[in-house]
Amino acid sequence: MNSVIPEASTVTPDPRAKREAAEAFEALMAERHILHHEVDPAIFDESYRDGFYGHYLELKTGKRIYVSPAGQDPVMRLTVARSLLAHQGVTA
Repeated sequence: MNSVIPEASTVTPDPRAKREAAEAFEALMAERHILHHEVDPAIFDESYRDGFYGHYLELKTGKRIYVSPAGQDPVMRLTVARSLLAHQGVTA
């Protein structure tokens, strides 16, 4: 199965890398006018809970929303968001 999610470590030990990734993620969301929401992965069925990395949607109104699991590693969050947005052709 092809996936748009690149291989990435699930935990980034370097606090500086985490901070930089979190800042880059926020900048990416602001640059593309995307609202970010975190959801508790516990809302999903156990059989696919661990497979939820992020989701992007655009409403008919033009509102853009990116959803990610609460507590997700910032480097993983940034990696997934960049990949999903590029795959879907989302620009500023």
